[in-house]
Amino acid sequence: MLDTYDTYATKIVHQYRGKDIFHWFLSEGMDRIILHNGRAGWVSVTGIKRSDEEREKLKIVESQPGDIGIK
Repeated sequence: MLDTYDTYATKIVHQYRGKDIFHWFLSEGMDRIILHNGRAGWVSVTGIKRSDEEREKLKIVESQPGDIGIK
């Protein structure tokens, strides 16, 4: 019932695809981004925003030859 009220009572409605929100998080420098699919098309998103120093350390670890991933 509340969803119906929200649909008709709001003047401005913005609907975004999960893919778009995922890219917004990426553009803000976040990693470990997870899309959590909910019911009826709702999506929540979580991510980790690291400092510039932490990201530089991760780049060094990732760029090591033969390294499997982030430690």
